[in-house]
Amino acid sequence: MSPDGVSRTLLTVNNQFPGPKIEAIHGDVIRVHVTNLLDEPTSIHWHGITQRNTPYEDGVVGVTNCPIPPGRRYVYEFNTTGSWGTFWWHSHSGAQYTDGLYGPLVIHNPEAEPYINDYDEERVLMLSDYYHVESPTMLRELRKLGALESFPDNVIINGKNNVNCNLLDVPEGRTCESNVTNIESLNFEPGKRYRLRLLNTGTFANTIFSIDNHTLTIIEADGTDLKKYTVDRITVHVGQRYSVIVEANQTPQNYYMRAELDRQCFYTPGVVLVPELPKAIGTVRYVNGTDTYIKSMHHLEDTGRHCQDMDPSALENYYPQAAPSYSQSITLSMRFGKNKENVLRGFLNNVTFNNHPNSPTLLNMWSVQDSLSGDNLIYHIEEPQYIQVVIQGTPTGNEHPFHLHGQEFYLMGTGTGTYNYTQHEYLLNYVNPVRRDVATIPPRGWAVIRFYAHPGVWFFHCHMDWHLEAGLAVQFVVMPQAIQNLTIPDKVLDQCTSVDYAYTRRAYLAGEDPMHGVYIEELKKDKPSQGWDDNVWKEEHKLMADVSFRRTKLLRVGDHRDPVTNAVEIKG
Repeated sequence: MSPDGVSRTLLTVNNQFPGPKIEAIHGDVIRVHVTNLLDEPTSIHWHGITQRNTPYEDGVVGVTNCPIPPGRRYVYEFNTTGSWGTFWWHSHSGAQYTDGLYGPLVIHNPEAEPYINDYDEERVLMLSDYYHVESPTMLRELRKLGALESFPDNVIINGKNNVNCNLLDVPEGRTCESNVTNIESLNFEPGKRYRLRLLNTGTFANTIFSIDNHTLTIIEADGTDLKKYTVDRITVHVGQRYSVIVEANQTPQNYYMRAELDRQCFYTPGVVLVPELPKAIGTVRYVNGTDTYIKSMHHLEDTGRHCQDMDPSALENYYPQAAPSYSQSITLSMRFGKNKENVLRGFLNNVTFNNHPNSPTLLNMWSVQDSLSGDNLIYHIEEPQYIQVVIQGTPTGNEHPFHLHGQEFYLMGTGTGTYNYTQHEYLLNYVNPVRRDVATIPPRGWAVIRFYAHPGVWFFHCHMDWHLEAGLAVQFVVMPQAIQNLTIPDKVLDQCTSVDYAYTRRAYLAGEDPMHGVYIEELKKDKPSQGWDDNVWKEEHKLMADVSFRRTKLLRVGDHRDPVTNAVEIKG
């Protein structure tokens, strides 16, 4: 396919990119029949759904379930009670959603949504950074370069944008065709009000959305109804969702709709020339208006909040809740660097996440084989309680949008530097902190969240997919005894091939020892060692590379670019 003019291989759902929208009414049971026609395993995660009583449907390979093997079918089934608003679904196997496996999920609640009479129609807008190189190739190239991240090649709205083919070195076997009409377009009727559901379904980049000459009134964040808050433009980080109301109250003509990558978030030490970041330009067309953009004016004022969320203090829950007191506090400190095998990885509290696809933690706990997950960072929470998590960002580098599966959390506060309870506790919001499921740790900063732990195994990870692939994740195992009492359907167990969970479960219930050395040894082999040696630790700075077809490559300090040939002579 060629969503922006450059041909590449994409993974599609029902031959669609992005995938189809799923809509439901609060309280519905959703069943999704997934047939895997790929030549590799896959899995679908329902981003933002709490999965009460169905943690095995969360779709996280190696955490809650085994993947769907090639040629096999799986039926996801979960209840929507307690969740309404804007969500999405995406693959949670490798970096597959970078290659196209994602789509929107909208749950309506006419009885509880406070602004249902404040808009006439609604639209879904998926904002996404976009790469011209397939993720397996990108990951291989990044490892060769000793980097974790790559500059996006484009940004798309609902899978649409254009590209300037003259600025690309298109490899043999690929094509590039510029098409300036291939942009997302919304039709506005004068006087009507529109709810726009904005989703950042990207891999890496913070995106700024705006519509020329129009304001955006925020009414929802990550499935939580908010008191109205009006802005000119809105920052949406990876995994986050917002609903905004836009009034068609301007002169009837055309206006540009913009999705722009936050350029200031692409800081790489030593780089003096960063590739020009693309913009996604869509259009809002007033019905029976003039076909001109003459009065379309871009909102250019700088809020100063780069590489971080919208101001949390400005976002208030419509249904207020005071911050709960907590029973346990956990601090997670992140770092990037090379492990003892000289592989660049991400670390939380000295541990990097190693995915064992056919040995998911939830099933290991259910069958009392918890040692199978022993090389990962796992926190056991023995009883239902409120947990506080302090996430401490890296001493260098940029922001990190962290997503908690299975819960919404209270975002107590964020700040820069190293979190210190004595110095920073007064900054936390105890009155009505916004509740959401993705919070961005600001550059060289911290965030504090609180959540109510309910039974299951819940993944907590950076939603920049390159960082997740590097192991920046932790698991919360909540109430192991309750997990052991779950009735897990055979369809879940049938997905797993390396461990016979049904047998080990029966053996456990019969009083036999369910631990089978053959499986344990199989899972232990080739495991990278954990942590770092502080005596030789060196924080990794060169995390970003340019794995693309662009003719403008990174120019580092000391490099020389020939002004005629555009070639770069690398120094050092």
